[in-house]
Amino acid sequence: MPARALLTDAAIVIGVLLLLAVVAGLLWPQLVDPVQFTRTRQGVVSGEVQIARQFDDDGWYVVLAAIIGAVAGGVLTWWRSRDPVATVLLLVLGAAAAAWVMALVGHAVGPPSPGPLLADARIGATAPDEVKVHALAAYLVWPIAVLFGAVAVLWASRGSHPGE
Repeated sequence: MPARALLTDAAIVIGVLLLLAVVAGLLWPQLVDPVQFTRTRQGVVSGEVQIARQFDDDGWYVVLAAIIGAVAGGVLTWWRSRDPVATVLLLVLGAAAAAWVMALVGHAVGPPSPGPLLADARIGATAPDEVKVHALAAYLVWPIAVLFGAVAVLWASRGSHPGE
C-alpha cells in the first residue's frame, strides 16, 4: 500500500474512532445514575448501597464502548480495508486512544467531585459523585470490540476484498 493511501486510511480510521469516543463520552454521564454523597457531622460520606452503584459508571462505559466499538470496527474494516493488516492495526491504535478520550470527555462533562461541593454545605446536603472508570479492564473493551467488528467483516468476506 502506498504511503499516501496508508496515511489517508490512518487519518480516517483514527479520526472516526476519536469522534465516536467524544460522542460516547458526552452520552456516558447522561446514562449513569451516580453515587450520591451526603454531608454529615463526620464529613462527606456515602452508604454501602450508594457505593455499590459505582458499578453503573463502569457498566455504561463498557456497554457504550462495546456497541460503538464493534459497529465502528466492522464498518471501518469494510470501508477502509485496502490492506486488512494495516486496517486492523489502525483500528486497535485508534480504539486504545478512543478508550482514553471517552473517559476524559465523560469525566469532564459529568458532575464535579462532591468533596469540595459539600465541604462547607449544611448537614444533610447531597451531591453526585464524579463519573469515572473504576475498573481498568474497562479500557480494554474498545480495542476488543473493534477487533470483534473487524474480524466479523473479514470472516464474512473471505475470498473477496472487504468493501468491494
